[in-house]
Amino acid sequence: MRKLWIALSILLFLFSMSVGHMFFQLRNADQERKRHEQITQEQVDRIVFLMDVITKKGDRLRKDIQNRHAKNINFQEEARTLSDAVQAETGVSLKIVALAPRGKISEVYPRANNEGLIGLNFFDRKRYRGDLEKQAFQKGEYLLDVLVPSERSRGLIGCRAPILWKVKDAQKFWGLLALAADLEDFCRAAEIDDLDEQGLDYRLSLISNHGESFILREKGNFNDKADPIRIFFHLKNLTWELQTSPKDEPPPSSFYGIAGAVISGLAIFCLIGLVVKRQRIPDYETD
Repeated sequence: MRKLWIALSILLFLFSMSVGHMFFQLRNADQERKRHEQITQEQVDRIVFLMDVITKKGDRLRKDIQNRHAKNINFQEEARTLSDAVQAETGVSLKIVALAPRGKISEVYPRANNEGLIGLNFFDRKRYRGDLEKQAFQKGEYLLDVLVPSERSRGLIGCRAPILWKVKDAQKFWGLLALAADLEDFCRAAEIDDLDEQGLDYRLSLISNHGESFILREKGNFNDKADPIRIFFHLKNLTWELQTSPKDEPPPSSFYGIAGAVISGLAIFCLIGLVVKRQRIPDYETD
């Protein structure tokens, strides 16, 4: 009888400890997830900030060309100033700044290694979207493009802005100002790899209009992640997704629930055994 009481007491103690530990772990897991959500959101904000600076800096040159009807513009000098300003504020170096009257590139900065872009037509249906793209520009809409990294290319992230002239109270499409940065350089400036140092696996993806997902940057394996943090955000015409997840995920809450259930089951079993044993012990009258 005494041994049964001791076993029951130990099991009840273990059950109490298990329940307390479970709530403690769940509380810590909730606080840690909130911290990871904040880190992920800050990373998204950093990406948005970089693109916002690049487009706004480019917009100044676009408006200057637009207001002066592309006359008396030293494009090489203006493009160099733009590139230096972007580099100074964001750390992103623009690999391409191009001027494209009617969609066909006539000027490019820097000229070194970019001479082959002269004559490239953004409205060539074999390479681009043609009419749909032109219609967007005629409405004054910006378009972003990301060339997904491959074995042959490191990838580019770019912006194409329409240059519109006002003719008799109407906006007339004249051409494009195109900017492009190396995607690897952009990710470095966005400090995406810092997520790894903070104990998070991550995946930055681009989602097409057809729902296809293209991975731009990834560290870790998301195939076995139970509940990653996912943030969707929009930049101009593109939809992005950033996923993060702790490298060392804590045991799921179901683990603690099962452990508690096993211990409580053993405690109940011992308690029933104790009751049955007491019923079997005969009562003796004492004189």
